Amino acid sequence: MELACLDVDPARALGIYDLLGAKIRQTHARLANSLRAAFPDVAERIDLVLAWAPQVLSYGAAYQWATRLHCAIETDDRELFDYLVADFVRFECAAAMLSGQNFVADAASAPHLWDDDAPRGPIVIPLIGAHDLGRRGIIVQGGEIEGKLITPRAVGGMRIEAFEQNYRLARSKSQFNLAAVGAWERAQEEIEAAITLSEQLVPGLFGRYRTDVVPLLREGNISNAGTDEAAPFVVYTSFEREKVDLVACFAHEEAHALINSADKLLGDVLPDTTVKMPVPWKPGMLRSLSNVLHGLISFGRAAQVRTRANAAGLGSRDNDEARTREMRWVSDVSEQLLSGCLGELPPSLREWIESNLTVFDAPPPSPLGREVIGRSTPSASMFPWALAADPQGHRSAVEVSGVLSTGPWHRGSGHYREQDRIDISTDDHPQLADFVKRVVPELIAEQFGVTVAATAVKGHRLRPGDSIRTHSDHSPGPDAFRAVLGVSAVPTDGGLLRLCDTGEQPVIAAPLRFGDCLIFQIAEPCNHDVTELRSSTYRYTVIATYHRVASAG
Repeated sequence: MELACLDVDPARALGIYDLLGAKIRQTHARLANSLRAAFPDVAERIDLVLAWAPQVLSYGAAYQWATRLHCAIETDDRELFDYLVADFVRFECAAAMLSGQNFVADAASAPHLWDDDAPRGPIVIPLIGAHDLGRRGIIVQGGEIEGKLITPRAVGGMRIEAFEQNYRLARSKSQFNLAAVGAWERAQEEIEAAITLSEQLVPGLFGRYRTDVVPLLREGNISNAGTDEAAPFVVYTSFEREKVDLVACFAHEEAHALINSADKLLGDVLPDTTVKMPVPWKPGMLRSLSNVLHGLISFGRAAQVRTRANAAGLGSRDNDEARTREMRWVSDVSEQLLSGCLGELPPSLREWIESNLTVFDAPPPSPLGREVIGRSTPSASMFPWALAADPQGHRSAVEVSGVLSTGPWHRGSGHYREQDRIDISTDDHPQLADFVKRVVPELIAEQFGVTVAATAVKGHRLRPGDSIRTHSDHSPGPDAFRAVLGVSAVPTDGGLLRLCDTGEQPVIAAPLRFGDCLIFQIAEPCNHDVTELRSSTYRYTVIATYHRVASAG
């Protein structure tokens, strides 16, 4: 029940999403193979997107596209099949934009997007946003599209998606009262306004929750939200909320998202029963054990957020009412479960239910202190290095994980073709800026007695099969140190950063846990390599380079 915890380890949460994203990519690869004989052009188009920018086929819209295509094939619905094949131009466009490639699609390629050679409305580019395009069709040159982006930036791992039609299908409309297409401004405003409060009440929540947010209509004084197990990486919610209520809503819905994602990976992560019981949050409906546990987890999380807000002097009458109601629901239903209304419970589940009743008043966890895990000793054959864990490094990894998982990557870097590279602006990532500009220089001064300043920050991604050959970053220039921050939420098979001696023999192999940082001197020869990645998930790192500067003394 680790995923149930309001303060779940961000690496564990992001790891679940990474594993599910890898599974969705694999689904597309298998789909391409199954289409190769009868529809070779469609298979090649899927292959190309996976080669250019595989992240495009890793999340919510791509999951829905593949699911609908499977349905079209199984039901022999050629009209739907042709529609989806034409609609794939949006994913090809996204792949071109996120990899710096060229791509062109005219109105004939996707007739459902154009009417009399004019766009029927904004065109959604998955992972990027809706664009107003001209009459010439979709034109991407060097990753730049001819058109205007009209939707906002992501906030942490969350992005408002008020246009995507794959989130507005009959199933969604039957469950949710969707806001008008394109109605994103209020949602974006409220999410951005709640960032600071969220970090105070549930550190890391907005960064670790990887989802598209589809706005719902508010019904009078009633706020609504929902997570559909058939729509991973998507949450539906109304706005016009107090900040505390919005944070509680996302904490609640994230629990559903994590458990549903784990179910898709492992199957039946929560125990279930054939016997059902009424629950107060769904009057008139009966729920089996797994659904009841979903409710205990999510409403317990929300009540905990509201309790923390009260403790911080940020409560309100509405917050108190919601907190009292949610705590009562959790307490009453827990008591019924413990009394055997759905049968005998496993001892571990009884223990969790009992403990869940005691966490309402638990404060946010205190971060661990800085720790130097290992470091070099003077050696004639090895260059100086140190491996450190700092809470700011962990916060930075959470913050930057969103752009690394969905952002623009370019294949190859100089002589190293088997990796992807992304430029990272610390102006857009304040936690990373503090880590790179303050924490790492402090570590270098403490461990090596050298004063440095950061000069460049970039990200690296390795895909399955990638490796980096033995090389040295030493050059005659002013570069003195390099810091490598681990941002892989899932422990990888392979992808070890190995530090080698002067004979290029590996001496130290570091898997780089999420948030750990390996610092090494590059002012002298510094042989190192990265072993072949054999995982289905990717290996992410952030690389910062430092120059030596004169000491203030």
